[in-house]
Amino acid sequence: MRAWLENSLARIPRVAVQSVRRVGPIGLEIGVAHMSLCQLGNHQGDQYPVLARNTLTFDGTRDALLDSPELLKKLLRRAVRGQGFIGNRLVTALPPDRVRFTPITVKADDRNLDQAVLKMVADRVDGSIDDYVVDYLPVRSNDEDRLALAAVARREHVLGYLDALAAAGFVVEALDIGPAAIRRALTALHPGGVGDETTLVINTGQTNTYLSVIAG
Repeated sequence: MRAWLENSLARIPRVAVQSVRRVGPIGLEIGVAHMSLCQLGNHQGDQYPVLARNTLTFDGTRDALLDSPELLKKLLRRAVRGQGFIGNRLVTALPPDRVRFTPITVKADDRNLDQAVLKMVADRVDGSIDDYVVDYLPVRSNDEDRLALAAVARREHVLGYLDALAAAGFVVEALDIGPAAIRRALTALHPGGVGDETTLVINTGQTNTYLSVIAG
């Protein structure tokens, strides 16, 4: 029986073995001139093994790429082909020039934070709030006020991006918010917590450098 089992396991294709491994979704970032993808494996001890990663340079502008579903589809499929990526689940974020972050302060006794944030954002955008997609990240609160970071993007940009990724054969599990992703990354790197420490995260690109401060 053991000999038969070992012989049978040896004939299982590598892709079949990979398909039963627990893996995370593929992370996608579209930069100014590069598209970067990375996929992590299941948590092992204090590490997340990198299963696959790839970076492609594209011609033209990022706006032109995002506005062309066929071009985005072609580039994405080339990026994952033969690189060891597993599955088609995807986590991504809108490019920074297509989403705006704004701090919102509401009264601590306001029981419906969703509506309070939406109302304040509606006073800060051009046109109808129905033309936008709004999300927010609670930051801190005290006895009088609650502070949140609102992310605002035009609905047409969000739906167009999701439709283009779906047309390329991917299932988008989450459209992430940069500050929230940074906070989760710090939590994963420091599972025991960092207490009341303040952490400065520096992301240096070709033309811009971004600083994010995570407190507590």
